[in-house]
Amino acid sequence: LKRRREALEFCNRAIGMNGKYVKAYSTKARVLVDLGMYEQAVDCCDVAIVLDLNAEEIYSAKGMALEALEKYQEALQCYNVGIELAPHNPLVYYKKG
Repeated sequence: LKRRREALEFCNRAIGMNGKYVKAYSTKARVLVDLGMYEQAVDCCDVAIVLDLNAEEIYSAKGMALEALEKYQEALQCYNVGIELAPHNPLVYYKKG
């Protein structure tokens, strides 16, 4: 838990230095999912999607958060977008299945 909180702080610092750093948002969203902060993870993903519609890792993270919130149809839509953007990424197929 401590490591995840530290990772979240590092992501926040990176975003503070460069608010357009999509990878920091992606990592932050995954950490938020791990911490059970699903709504915040969805919000983080939404910001990243505005910055880069083609960042496939964001759709996977958002799908995981939505799935945890029992918003299965929305999660499935995110996984499908992730597959379209990165058909080589097995994680998205795994999460979809």
